[in-house]
Amino acid sequence: MKISLIKLDQFSGRRTNFYTVAVDDDDKSLFQHFIESNLEQHGTEVRNLLMRIKTMGDVTGAREQFFKLREGKADDAVAALYDIPSKKLRLYCLRYGNCTVILGDGGPKTTRTYNEDENLDGKVRLLQRISKLLDNGIRNRDVRINEDGTIDCDDEITDEYEDD
Repeated sequence: MKISLIKLDQFSGRRTNFYTVAVDDDDKSLFQHFIESNLEQHGTEVRNLLMRIKTMGDVTGAREQFFKLREGKADDAVAALYDIPSKKLRLYCLRYGNCTVILGDGGPKTTRTYNEDENLDGKVRLLQRISKLLDNGIRNRDVRINEDGTIDCDDEITDEYEDD
């Protein structure tokens, strides 16, 4: 798997920098897939999430209370972002403190846990792999998350081996 990080300047601000990921040779990012897949049926929730993301970038930062943390495994950065808890749409992401968030994909959650939904489970598993890839890059100093929330890395980050 190879990933490319894409900074989302339209959402990034003085408090939080937002990124998304393009995987392999897909011409759309995970966040683009999320928007396109959910805008028609869940337009209000999508727009509310976009406003929340913009507010985090400019005003509040990516505070813990805006996310459901530890959506993946205990040692990864996977979290869920949602409009309000009673709503069903989930946007899965990687949260690195208050200053850096990498937006992924998601969808409506209609089961008790994301694991019970094959579609959401696949999206979380992909983010877990991306989290592991970024963690390895940070350890090897190929990826750096700066104090201001920006990320420095090569244009593409590639698995040295496929473990799945």
